[in-house]
Amino acid sequence: MARDGGLLGTFAMYHRTPRVPQETDLALARVFAGTAALAIERHHIEQEKAAAEARAESARAALAEAVQVERELRAQAEQRAAAAAELAAQMRTAAAAQAASPHPERCQLGGAAGCTEAAEIKIADSWGDAAWGCPAHVEEAIISVRSVFIASEELGGLAAYVSR
Repeated sequence: MARDGGLLGTFAMYHRTPRVPQETDLALARVFAGTAALAIERHHIEQEKAAAEARAESARAALAEAVQVERELRAQAEQRAAAAAELAAQMRTAAAAQAASPHPERCQLGGAAGCTEAAEIKIADSWGDAAWGCPAHVEEAIISVRSVFIASEELGGLAAYVSR
């Protein structure tokens, strides 16, 4: 029996000839059963400890992975914020340049290197800064800035920005 009263197993003694157990047989059975109970309980405790340590290690590994993913996501967010800030600066520069030339021939969103593609689409941000760009750079601005809208002549939305 376990210390908590639970059954751990049974203990039996065998003899070469059938007979009734003697007091010495019962005393030996109690000693051996008690020793076996201690060994079995200790084995169960060690198994439970090993399982708990494995769960703790798994939790530590999951936490480390979550921290790493969080760092990667934070770095990506910082990169997106930097790209959005750069695009916003390009929008402001383009808006200032449009005072002299309302519809430039070349894309204004191509970055420091510039873009030689035709300016086909006009976009504006929530502050009213507008720029003309090629489809590739306009798509990049929409994805990065997320506050840009497209004004098209076909839909009548460009009229407010043509003379800007």
